[in-house]
Amino acid sequence: IFYDSRRVMQAGVGPQRMDPTGPDPRLGEICTSAMSSGKGNYLANMALFPGRVEFEHYLPLNTQGVVVQPIGNRGVIVAATGTVRGFSRIDQAWIALLADKLEVSLGG
Repeated sequence: IFYDSRRVMQAGVGPQRMDPTGPDPRLGEICTSAMSSGKGNYLANMALFPGRVEFEHYLPLNTQGVVVQPIGNRGVIVAATGTVRGFSRIDQAWIALLADKLEVSLGG
């Protein structure tokens, strides 16, 4: 979870080369576009997207799919899976609901 240009939470597995005490990774075009448009993005098969390199700083290299869900215009949830097309529509709806709740909690 990124909010106000900071990583506020990282759960699960990260890349081995990541330094958790180091500087926060910069958000790429996919994340910033989601925040500015207010629309989430589901990259169901990362191998097909050249923009996948923006996630290599904080996700494992074998990540197969990513959901990018904006938290208002100030943050983004990046949820990853190790399976191609690993998120269902219901999973995506839950992530969107979580983003709405976080927008209220973090924005206040």
